[in-house]
Amino acid sequence: MNLKISCWACTQRALLLLAVLVCCACVNSPKTYFYALQGFGDQPAPVRIDIDDSHTYGVGPLFLPEALMQPGVVSQRAGQQVNLSLFNIWGGNLREGITRVTASNISELTGVDAVWPFPWDNRNRPTRQVRIVVEQFAGRLEGQVVLKAKWALTELNGEKTLLQKRVHFTSQAQGKGFGPYVNALNDLINQLSIDVVATIGELDNTLKTPIKRR
Repeated sequence: MNLKISCWACTQRALLLLAVLVCCACVNSPKTYFYALQGFGDQPAPVRIDIDDSHTYGVGPLFLPEALMQPGVVSQRAGQQVNLSLFNIWGGNLREGITRVTASNISELTGVDAVWPFPWDNRNRPTRQVRIVVEQFAGRLEGQVVLKAKWALTELNGEKTLLQKRVHFTSQAQGKGFGPYVNALNDLINQLSIDVVATIGELDNTLKTPIKRR
């Protein structure tokens, strides 16, 4: 009988210790923060650029380096090292987020409503596609962030390339922590969007495509 009581007492102490350890782990765990790219957000587009609005436009497919295909926000460290944050997380798929924001930005910059992020219905494919290959999209916390990418404008379901371009943009994180860092990444996408629209506008002028002004 005494042995049973002793075993029960040991079990109670073990359960109590386990509960204390779980509570301590919960108290000491850092808070998790979630982020999403917003493009121009609530601010009006900084410029207005005319492109041929007789076309519909699609953004994508977009390709990211494997190191960026993570749920956590990635930043750079010394040398070839990268830092993957476990407590600063993208609120969704980063590749889809960049595609969605770029499409929204292009629409805001041009006034063209028919700008769609990939994927789209094959029965209603855009007549023009902006395909993007991202080579670098990161930087140092509290420092400079960099976007290196190649993009191309195509027609006829990608069979005809109208132009292709390589770009390199930088932005500075205005503060400490991941919030300012993500803001700087967002600025890079805005810069890319403006470049895409400005280059398409120049191409349409060169081709002497009639442009409807709204």
